[in-house]
Amino acid sequence: REAEPGDLPAMLVVDDFHDTTLAGLAFLEALHGRGVRLLLTANPDESVQTFRGSYPEYVCRQAQERLHADPVDLGPAQHAGPTMRELLAARVSLSIAASEAQDLPLPQRPGKMPELANAFPIRTLPEDAPQRADGTVRAHLYRSANEELDDVVWHIKTERLTSGRSWNSMAVIMHDNGAIRTLGDRLRRDGVPVRFSSVTRPSPKSRSSRRCSRSSNLRNCATRGSPTARSPLPRSPPG
Repeated sequence: REAEPGDLPAMLVVDDFHDTTLAGLAFLEALHGRGVRLLLTANPDESVQTFRGSYPEYVCRQAQERLHADPVDLGPAQHAGPTMRELLAARVSLSIAASEAQDLPLPQRPGKMPELANAFPIRTLPEDAPQRADGTVRAHLYRSANEELDDVVWHIKTERLTSGRSWNSMAVIMHDNGAIRTLGDRLRRDGVPVRFSSVTRPSPKSRSSRRCSRSSNLRNCATRGSPTARSPLPRSPPG
């Protein structure tokens, strides 16, 4: 409120506005009151920060009521036909209900994926459906945790040995700290350099934080002085 007009930006672009907290909304409202133009991008279905105090659908509604924002729907991408990946994304999107009362039917809510055939309600695809063989989705069904571990390790090492992919370009993202530590230990035993890094802090409601086990080069970690590097780490294999 005490800032000089010349100290304020002419426009502020806020990505992932749906994850804005109430304090953040008040801050944006103060900027708006000082003449700062706002460009907000949001999709409540993509919110991941509710445990930190964000209210996705509420702040999106308040943007129209308090900030007088004009909603613009970008609409679905144009393509020849839906792929299996797009079909699965539509199924997930259309399965997420609203946390607040809505006048619009679920498929017509802003931010929803298109109501593709067999997506809402979900139905089994016909045997001759082209999506079954389009290669946009790959899935693995494991019979045990050890089988899953073996397969993940195999894929990482195969990418390195046959495709020449660098260790630093590969990562495994998991929600369970114990599982990611087990995987990291197994990778190290197989000669894969590993670095553990925390992507987000644990929420008050859950002690399990998201962990990322990232293949890394020991010398790079030492050069950058990364606080997430664990010692000792195996050196990156030559080549």
